[in-house]
Amino acid sequence: MAQNALGRRLFHSRSGLQQTLSPLVQKRCQSTKAVPSFSPTSSPELDQKLNHIRENLFIPMYLAENQKRLVFRQRYRARLNFEQVNITIGDEEFPLRPADRQKLPQKREINQAVEAMKTSQDWKNFIPLLIGSRHSNYKYKTEHFEKWVRLAGKSDAFGSILEAAKQSSRTGFSFSHRTIAFQFAYALHQKAEKASFKGEQVVTALRHAEQAAQLMDWPEHTNPQLAEDPKRQPFFIGLLTELSAARAIDEAGGADVDGKVRSYVQKLLATWEFAAFDRKADTWYDTNALLLEAALIHSGLKMAQKVKDVSNDAALMKTIAERVKRLKTVAYKGIKKAPEKVIENPTLGLREAQAIA
Repeated sequence: MAQNALGRRLFHSRSGLQQTLSPLVQKRCQSTKAVPSFSPTSSPELDQKLNHIRENLFIPMYLAENQKRLVFRQRYRARLNFEQVNITIGDEEFPLRPADRQKLPQKREINQAVEAMKTSQDWKNFIPLLIGSRHSNYKYKTEHFEKWVRLAGKSDAFGSILEAAKQSSRTGFSFSHRTIAFQFAYALHQKAEKASFKGEQVVTALRHAEQAAQLMDWPEHTNPQLAEDPKRQPFFIGLLTELSAARAIDEAGGADVDGKVRSYVQKLLATWEFAAFDRKADTWYDTNALLLEAALIHSGLKMAQKVKDVSNDAALMKTIAERVKRLKTVAYKGIKKAPEKVIENPTLGLREAQAIA
């Protein structure tokens, strides 16, 4: 008799639980968006980081609001542990498991995952990582994106950055901040420079730069302040000048076959005021940034001078020479501002300034 009574109590308890939870989970997830998934990487440790983020952040944050209340509230924890409840998000089925908002993966863990990306295959996971983070209401500062663009450049993963920019509304990534656009431009410059401005590396770098320039015409990549708008930045136009000129020299003996070099030079000269070389630079960090921008412009103009269609134009060459002289003055002033510790351990900006001077 005692065993029968116990059995009836367990049966009624399970039935009561089912009746209690059913109204909360009977609706499919309100969003048909699939939970971002990751492809295998070059590192088991990175795979583990990404899987942890997906399982413990993305999945609970992609639930419908009524389902979030179920997994995040303490009152339902024991019931969820007792009763297996499955829900569907997109085309995947997931078990509802108790979660604690205070223990969700933090933004620093997202950052650590990006820092662990070393190959182009690893960087294919950058897009779903940003999409899932944005859906989870994680917002990142400009300096985060600057750093990630720099890291992507080291891994030759420019395609992933461009794809993030194409999906800006989903990833939150934008070229509208001049510092982010600069990091992308300088990384491409380094790629071409490493290849001695020859061969397929230059062609690829130019294609990536022009794709970025096209994206900068999109509203989501436009800065309403003209002086900050990336497509008007002399450093970015300087990069386009440099790469198009390098390609002309390498492939066409210095002939500007498609007229791009001359066009970019003229645009560079027309936007010169936005270089703002007289802007306030109280710290070496600011001065270093200014010198790096000057280096891109200087490299673009010097490369353009080797292209026949430019060198044969006396008036244009005179204007370029004047601008190059101005850049040397900027470099000299920057060198003089370098503190002792920077002189002992030169930053990129100082090394670029010394090369110009």
